[in-house]
Amino acid sequence: MSLLQYLKLNMTLLDKIKNKLRNYCRWVFLGDRFLPEVKRWFLEQADGSLRLDYSLDKNSVVFDVGGYEGSWASDIYQKFESNIFIFEPVPDFANDIKTRFCNNKKVQVLAYGLSDKNEKLSISLGGDNSSFYINSKSKVVSAEICEFSDELLTSLGVKQIDLMKINIEGGEYDLLEHMIKNNTIKLVKNIQIQFHNFVPNAIERRNKLRLQLALTHQETWCYEFVWENWKLK
Repeated sequence: MSLLQYLKLNMTLLDKIKNKLRNYCRWVFLGDRFLPEVKRWFLEQADGSLRLDYSLDKNSVVFDVGGYEGSWASDIYQKFESNIFIFEPVPDFANDIKTRFCNNKKVQVLAYGLSDKNEKLSISLGGDNSSFYINSKSKVVSAEICEFSDELLTSLGVKQIDLMKINIEGGEYDLLEHMIKNNTIKLVKNIQIQFHNFVPNAIERRNKLRLQLALTHQETWCYEFVWENWKLK
């Protein structure tokens, strides 16, 4: 083994140890619930069960907000053959999803994101962790964002959404706050959300949103800051 290989190997091991110590300290001293919730999520194999456990059929309307590679949408389609709208603002990701579903007329890929207003934003690329929160070490691309509104739904020919999955790396707070404010939240029967804890005041904003969601929806399952689902009352 060369000296360079030895140093790289030991730096990797050191980084892993540092990460484990940091995560342990967050869990023990700061009461961070994320790690045990992730562990519970995988132990209970919820990713392949709860995330697909809905009463849908071929007439249902599903919104996949933050499509990335289209894997979840593909699983939903294989199980229910529903009408799926995939929203993906990163151009390269959107093009890949379009290629994936090019022969499926029931899956529409829309190359923009959803939020509280129409705008152009910069996104830091990081695979499924691409985010509006800029990382100086990542490649940055421009993305189109559209306001979630009655007008948007009308343009898509949608009156009600049977299932809406939201995984937009921090953008979920602005989107959900807006949906509650303009009352479009009542148009969604099931909302599957991944909240992210790196956003400023994430805990407070999530707690407030959960209280507001409880006015129109009922929580059906929850893994804190991993995934949770809310069903219309």
